[in-house]
Amino acid sequence: MDDSGKVSPLSLLVLFTRLALIGFGGVLPWARRSLVETRKIMTAEEFAEVLALAQLIPGPTICNLAIIIGHRRSGVAGACAALCGLVVPPSAVVLALGYGYGRVGDIPLIQDALRGMSVVSAALIAAMAVQMARALPIAIGPLLFASAMFAGVGLLHWPLLAVMAGLFVLSLAVGSWRPKS
Repeated sequence: MDDSGKVSPLSLLVLFTRLALIGFGGVLPWARRSLVETRKIMTAEEFAEVLALAQLIPGPTICNLAIIIGHRRSGVAGACAALCGLVVPPSAVVLALGYGYGRVGDIPLIQDALRGMSVVSAALIAAMAVQMARALPIAIGPLLFASAMFAGVGLLHWPLLAVMAGLFVLSLAVGSWRPKS
């Protein structure tokens, strides 16, 4: 990354290819670590902002995230490079593994290994959530909104878009009501 915050499309292609190929169980935790902590391409606050935007856009969150970051750092070429790095190499791996699984997927050891990987995946996502929460300012409002989202989607199983829309409207109301300092 240069002083202006620009990153070359080739660097984005390599970065997102690496993330996609090591991101077993989900790329988001690795993406955050690489983009924020290791490569310092963005701040924790910017990552949280881009992640929130990526989740609002239809489609896979990580693909949306790659496109947004690629575009912000290197324009359309960067967006294309980041997305290609994220999608093309792992797709080839998935095709090869799918072929292999068709041949050995009924072996109990293979089934046990896959069950174990699902637990690892859940732990990685939980760890990323904790790291992101640490970067956010501690205030009662965001905690209430996060709790409402968790309760609505996680506990009550309400539709995600309905809960997000309701909380968005509520946040606008709270934001316009709260006195400005």
